[in-house]
Amino acid sequence: MKYDIRNIKETKALIKRYNSITLDEIKDINDAKLLEFRKSKSRSRYTSNFKIKAEILTGFGRSDTCPLCISVMHDCMQCIHHIAPRRKTDYDNAPSCLLDNSFHMIDEAKSNKDLLKAFKARAIYLQTLVDKYEELKNKGDIKWTLL
Repeated sequence: MKYDIRNIKETKALIKRYNSITLDEIKDINDAKLLEFRKSKSRSRYTSNFKIKAEILTGFGRSDTCPLCISVMHDCMQCIHHIAPRRKTDYDNAPSCLLDNSFHMIDEAKSNKDLLKAFKARAIYLQTLVDKYEELKNKGDIKWTLL
């Protein structure tokens, strides 16, 4: 199978971003900033503060703010996540980016420390996809890419 992955540069930048986030940076997003963001982006009051912090810091959780989604104009077949291995239990229609445990760790974080740990896990997961991309590229299974 030939893959048409077009967001390697953005993936590497996002890995750097996830790895550079500090606990202090997460804590610095106070209630006023959260409220302002919720209002400006029309986010539900039921969305957890930690998910909002993740969105503020990385664009996480929404296709209109995710740098990987934006870079491929929401064409999941061109996203690095498309090369992620899928399990038999995964839903056929679910975007691959939602299937890794690190996504759920961020989505379900209950503290700033949980969120930091989840960011580090997401960086590791994305790095495995970059490594897989390099392997596929060396085999000739990458059709075209924008670097």
